[in-house]
Amino acid sequence: MNNSYIISYINKIVYWLLEAYRESMGHKVMERFSVRLKEHFAGSRIWNFIKSYESTSRYFEQSIVFMTVQGGIDWLLGLLRKGAAAAEIPFKSCIAARLLQFSFFGKLMKFIWENIVIILCFFIFVHTVVPYHNWHNQYGAALITLIALIYLAKASFDVRYRPDIKKLDFALILFVFSIILAALTSITPSSSIKTLVFNGMSFLLVLVMVNVIKCREDIGAIIHSIMLSILVACFIGFWQYIKGVEVDPVLVDLTFGAVGRVFSTMGNPNNYAEYLILTIPFFVAAFLNARNLYLKLAVAGAAVLAVINLVLTSSRSSWIGFAVAVLVFIFFKNRKLIPLVLLLGILAIPLLPVSITSRLATIGKDSSSLYRLSIWEGALRMLGDYWPTGAGLGPEPFMKLFNRYSAEKRPAHSHLLPLQVWLELGIVGIASLVWLIVRLIKKGAWCIAVGRDAYLNNVIIACISSIAGIFVIGLFEYVWFYPRILTMFWIDIAIFMAALNLQHIKTALPVSRG
Repeated sequence: MNNSYIISYINKIVYWLLEAYRESMGHKVMERFSVRLKEHFAGSRIWNFIKSYESTSRYFEQSIVFMTVQGGIDWLLGLLRKGAAAAEIPFKSCIAARLLQFSFFGKLMKFIWENIVIILCFFIFVHTVVPYHNWHNQYGAALITLIALIYLAKASFDVRYRPDIKKLDFALILFVFSIILAALTSITPSSSIKTLVFNGMSFLLVLVMVNVIKCREDIGAIIHSIMLSILVACFIGFWQYIKGVEVDPVLVDLTFGAVGRVFSTMGNPNNYAEYLILTIPFFVAAFLNARNLYLKLAVAGAAVLAVINLVLTSSRSSWIGFAVAVLVFIFFKNRKLIPLVLLLGILAIPLLPVSITSRLATIGKDSSSLYRLSIWEGALRMLGDYWPTGAGLGPEPFMKLFNRYSAEKRPAHSHLLPLQVWLELGIVGIASLVWLIVRLIKKGAWCIAVGRDAYLNNVIIACISSIAGIFVIGLFEYVWFYPRILTMFWIDIAIFMAALNLQHIKTALPVSRG
């Protein structure tokens, strides 16, 4: 009873605030501005570009590269089907097969076979909650390989799960080829091949996910697994904060005060903050998609815990990335609310804890900021020599060459995502990455504008927001250095592509999926 009164009271407050905003002069001014902007924007080249169909995807599907790759996949599946058909009858007739069918292991294998999306959810959970000192990157590669083998076996029996590379984006295919080329032509081939394996696992996971996700319930299951795993990580983060986190002078300039930074299961507060930025927008999508008030409140509570953990990481770039992600989400959901959010943000500044304001005030002054500036200078000089082809995939080529261009001790990377990608992959790599992000956002904006499924639209907005947030952080950090962040980034991309494919089907858009 008391809970219902509290919920009702909260609803009344929220309703009153929204009504007050709708009646305010600020809302009227913003509405007029939006109408004028929309009228001007409707006939612009930008809008015509957004609403135009993807001709490059059609060319890709008709290319020799596509037909060769897709043909090779289909040929392999054909061989697997023939082998399975030849072994099926004698296998079923043996006593061992009958005993296996009723054993625990047999039932488990049947469950895995029929619920591959659940296996993906389990992978995401393990990938998030295993502490850094117990986690090895080989674990992730092994789990993804196992998932891919299960999927390949399933696809060989069920044509609905046939690997269809048309569901991937053409720019992603080009980016993958640029990574392979950078590994093969690297100045340190052996280390680059190792990095290629971890990158390849992420791309393999994308291929599996976009072909396994068949409905919005599948997307919902994956998003719920992300939220559950983040919730567990948040409790670990709170436990660290309560116990007290030892101040690391490598991560904090002690001349500006000692700050113990929470890192949860990731081993590094910056990595943990990046992981949160990639996942927090899905809490908002789940909140909007929830069908009852109690579920909304549960999701909102979990989201608050995640945001508090983000604060406790003391990651300044991630705080900025979070602010950008919030604005991007509001822009695509209801851009008329942006002035209200900005006003509330400004009013909240005096209420921020001293720990946050003092930490933000050190930007550009502390040793971390000055160190990055020095690295960027050397990296830009290196780029002048290696911009066409890149030095090679992974940190080793960068580390090997850096001292030729700077007196700084050899850093592992340039602390700038676009610059690092360009240095490793060359002009083709950075161009294909930018093209991929632009194409995805373009198709996402089009689906949001005309899509019939609000559930999928919310997921698409969450994906765009997380990508915007992580790329803002990428202006200060090389966010792909830690493989778990790299994998989570491509999981976001896979969810994005799957949601786009489903929205195209539901809306009957005459747009190629590629």
